[in-house]
Amino acid sequence: MMTPQHILSLIPHREPFRFIDHLEHADREGAQGHYTFREDEYFFKGHFPDKPIVPGVILVEVMAQIGVLPCALVHINPAPDSRMEMAFTHCHVDFLHPVYPGDTLQVSSSVTRFRLGKIYCEAEARNQHGTLCCKGSLQGISKSTPA
Repeated sequence: MMTPQHILSLIPHREPFRFIDHLEHADREGAQGHYTFREDEYFFKGHFPDKPIVPGVILVEVMAQIGVLPCALVHINPAPDSRMEMAFTHCHVDFLHPVYPGDTLQVSSSVTRFRLGKIYCEAEARNQHGTLCCKGSLQGISKSTPA
């Protein structure tokens, strides 16, 4: 079984585009983790200068990095010397509440299907007050290739 720390080491995203502070759990059925938006995040400078909110596309990315990628990695279980290739293929997300600088998003996902390297997940993100900020279905493809 892959540990959350091992899974995090395999996720290719790095600063300033890594949106995982902690991965609590990930297995073949789903994942849970969280991310806190710092007040100095690069996108707040333009979205929006007088009243910054997290862009929807970033919220989708947070759900993908915490809720989809870890589950795909568990399904594939790549060899130590392999390289992961991943692509986000589809999403349908409803945005229900704005996310502000300083907010912590708790993401939870459930895998609905994994077949031939394609993963289908349902995910939701709640802020530190338990308010549902966004939810939706996300899909991606992944494979492991020799390094």
